Amino acid sequence: MKMSVKNINCKISMVHSQYFEKCYTYFNSRNISLRDRIIIRVLQYKFIFHSGFISRKSTFYLIRNLLVKLATSILRILLVSTLIRDVPYSFPSSSPVTGSFDFIVVGGGTAGSAVAARLSETEATVLLLEAGGSAPPESVVPFAWAPVLALGQASVTVASEPEDNAALSSPGRKNIAYFGRVIGGASTVNGMAFVRGSGYDFDSWKDLGNEGWDYRSVLPYFKKLENYQAERTPSLEKYRGFAGPVSVSQVQRWGKLRSAIKAAAAELGVAFNTVGGKSNIGISWADLAVKNGVRSSASESYLRPAATRSNLRVLTRATVTRIIFDEQKKARGVEYTFNGQTHRVVATKEVVLSAGALFTPQLLMLSGVGPPQMLTERGIEVVSALPGVGQNLDNHPGFVMHWRVKPGVTISIKDIFNPKTYIEYNSKRSGVLSGPFGTIAHNFVNLGGGNPDWPDLNLPWTLRPSVPTPNIDKKTNVQLIGLPVLHDTLTTRVVLMRPRSRGLVSLRSADVADPPLIRNNFFQDPYDLKLMVKGIRETFRVMNTSAMREILLPQPDTSLKACLRYGRDTDGYWECFVRHVVGQDAHHCCTAKMSPPTDPMGVVSPRLLVRGVSGLRVVDASVMPHVVSANTMASTYMVAEKASDMIKQDWGYPVQQLY
Repeated sequence: MKMSVKNINCKISMVHSQYFEKCYTYFNSRNISLRDRIIIRVLQYKFIFHSGFISRKSTFYLIRNLLVKLATSILRILLVSTLIRDVPYSFPSSSPVTGSFDFIVVGGGTAGSAVAARLSETEATVLLLEAGGSAPPESVVPFAWAPVLALGQASVTVASEPEDNAALSSPGRKNIAYFGRVIGGASTVNGMAFVRGSGYDFDSWKDLGNEGWDYRSVLPYFKKLENYQAERTPSLEKYRGFAGPVSVSQVQRWGKLRSAIKAAAAELGVAFNTVGGKSNIGISWADLAVKNGVRSSASESYLRPAATRSNLRVLTRATVTRIIFDEQKKARGVEYTFNGQTHRVVATKEVVLSAGALFTPQLLMLSGVGPPQMLTERGIEVVSALPGVGQNLDNHPGFVMHWRVKPGVTISIKDIFNPKTYIEYNSKRSGVLSGPFGTIAHNFVNLGGGNPDWPDLNLPWTLRPSVPTPNIDKKTNVQLIGLPVLHDTLTTRVVLMRPRSRGLVSLRSADVADPPLIRNNFFQDPYDLKLMVKGIRETFRVMNTSAMREILLPQPDTSLKACLRYGRDTDGYWECFVRHVVGQDAHHCCTAKMSPPTDPMGVVSPRLLVRGVSGLRVVDASVMPHVVSANTMASTYMVAEKASDMIKQDWGYPVQQLY
């Protein structure tokens, strides 16, 4: 049986659930008519409740969507009806833009929003094109990021190709990541972790031939972008900024857990890092892009203050399909689609590509910049033969470990469904919703040798109730945590900071609507797997301190049955465990890396200009030579700030003197 609804053919199968996946893709699009929504809903309910067969996966999709929409509606009612001041700025998407601008910024994410705002400080005309829409009202709520934003309309889901050595308990052995397709990008929908990384990350960038990217050179830009919500002291002022656009603060709740973590650090003799200097080794409280219980995104921090400038135009719902080059290989503008129509706009100075580490290389390749053989095979004319485009994909593999704790230590399911939680946030911007559904403290360690001040693992404590881990099958989730709603849970994570394995991003076809092909290649280098096992053993050492045992309950047997053949608590067991449960953080980077001319796999110069063409610059996490030893948001902001000054300098605009 088939149902034809505008632009989609929803196949109803009594055995498989492709129908629901396709219909939900269509249902969540903003162009669907009310009539088609009703048709789809009626057929979904009819299929589930009257077919005589209930697909587990279909039911999951339905229930998940209903819960997400319910939570979203509650948050919107609280925000829109009572405190209008916190609702994000709404950017226009009513009519297309043509003509010419000095600069065209492609992608209004973390980097693109910052670059567009900074360039608009000059008299230059700036156009920012974003494929998504304005930030939704619920995005200001810190706690909303995981249960609402990651699954909502502000995000896009991207699946990797099947892993060879990892994701054994994930459907199809594919890793799933969520990205912000919205003004502000990841900064609008992520967990708000604001961690710069180690100063040795940036010194390494310079050692690879990228002058001006060492720690001493980038520190002023970190300080420039930050508005740290703490008392100014001489030690803090050396490293932190207090007047920048991005507000940063620490989690102040959960006193029992914070006390236990601090006591555990003292018991182990581990340094408690409170300053945020060059080395981030040790335990530290998590810094978050939050101020007074409200998210500080790139949309609100950079674009909102610049929105009234006459020389800045922001257009949402505009998908760039290619960069236009002239016969001299100069970027002259871009082609984009808006409301189903194709338009062109001219850049008189530069096109700045800030589409993110997956979509920037895709757009470069669609425009003829990339590996020549692959482009030719897909019928794309080669403009600049750059074999490094899409290569060198770097990320942080990681997974969670669940610990049952005493009541009141961490977030519980009861907190989420308690009306007082919403009343407190609504009236005071405090309580559970004012903090993260994520990291409360970091534990950066070096277990692989080399520079002892340069971490290779992070073993953070995270606040999340006992809910299943996304992208892991039900059978494995049950083995790892048991029934998800009957106990309070603290989670720790093991996250690899400096993996040796590298992946790639490629084209499936010459159609921009086809998502890029992603190969993570996790554990291609066996060193990465062995280091993560060391991280597990270090986690047990920390959690076995008397301070942590004070907050823990007796732990159930959470052994993974598929790995018991290697023997309990053996390296073989834990390697098997990691390969089953590891996932990818949304910290993709390095697919258009900066490098000196001597590196044949480089894509941009240290001034972020694309090789082999002119008038085109990349400004986002793609340009990083390797991933930083931390979440990537803070470093992406830094890249955008530094790049903005480079662009201003290259075109003769004044640049602010830094410190």
